[in-house]
Amino acid sequence: MAQSRGREAGPSRVKTACGARAPLELRFASCPEYLSLLRHTARWYAKRCGFDDKECGRIVLALVEAVTNIIRHAYDGDENQLITLRIGECAGGIELELLDQGKTVPPCALEKPPRGKLEPGGLGVQMMKTCMDHFQYEPQPGGGTRLVLRKLKGRDGQETSP
Repeated sequence: MAQSRGREAGPSRVKTACGARAPLELRFASCPEYLSLLRHTARWYAKRCGFDDKECGRIVLALVEAVTNIIRHAYDGDENQLITLRIGECAGGIELELLDQGKTVPPCALEKPPRGKLEPGGLGVQMMKTCMDHFQYEPQPGGGTRLVLRKLKGRDGQETSP
């Protein structure tokens, strides 16, 4: 017998065994046309995790910057490559995981640029680190990159000491 998908079974109400919202996975071509879809999807998921408009904006900004970097730098603008986005609820916040099979750079190349050395296109990583509470860039052994961004509720993106 088919089960009715009433109010209690909508996507924002699906929970995992530990009580968190079910994760969402999107696979899409490395085409800038998908950025609008990603903006809406990330904002929708973040809202359902309890983030306010300001925090949602920061999450969306960091995601769009990350995907734009993959398209431009990892894939050299090739719009026929695959990007995977996983969005999930984590303890006290939201986690975005991006996977690609493009070119990598050493993690040390993503460090903060020296003062006075600002160049166009060189501040995206710093912006992502400012918007989010966690930034983890990992070149993968078989090629490609894994980027993990986390935002915790009630935090402004700046790490604080205990």
